[in-house]
Amino acid sequence: MKRTAAAIAALDFADENRRLAEIEEEIAATESAIRTATSRCEAIATAIAEKSSMDGKAVAAALMERTDATIASYAARDESSLREESASLRAGMKELQHSAEDLRSELSRVRAEAQSRVARAIKPLVDELLAEQQDLARQMVAGFATISALDAGFGGAMAARGAMEKAVAGIAGQDRLIPWRRSEAVPSEILDLFRGIDGGQALRARCPSEIMLP
Repeated sequence: MKRTAAAIAALDFADENRRLAEIEEEIAATESAIRTATSRCEAIATAIAEKSSMDGKAVAAALMERTDATIASYAARDESSLREESASLRAGMKELQHSAEDLRSELSRVRAEAQSRVARAIKPLVDELLAEQQDLARQMVAGFATISALDAGFGGAMAARGAMEKAVAGIAGQDRLIPWRRSEAVPSEILDLFRGIDGGQALRARCPSEIMLP
């Protein structure tokens, strides 16, 4: 545990955090540009709905009122020109959206790499803990075989055997703590225990040499 704690403490995520901050900034700028383009497209749609174009008198009026030739000439743009601008803006927005998606994917990749570094650091501890639990699982299987043998020979252990059977069924098999196998040998000391009993006709105890597993 101490080795794992030291390995985790030694990890430095400065590079990942710096890159994440850069990506977040790029995403914010990209989304801001998309909002600007969206707003402009909406304004164009409104302009097209209100008027298709302005005639020369309207341009002259605009020049007189605003004294801005750029504004006046813009007011005279025809509907086709406005639609072309809208189409260009939408094409640009599509590219920006793709860029934002790529940036978000990069965010996920950087975070996944940081997490994988932690996973590599804790793997020795995970392997050690798993090995301990597998040893306990094998002990449980051996215990089930022992209790089953005692119940078969003497009786009185049915409840314990049933509880152990359910536990063994949950730990042995594919994608479980230990592989499943057909049977478990009864420990030799249990066989010796049965051999040492001389009950005559009063006690005819027999001990199986192996127990079928659930």
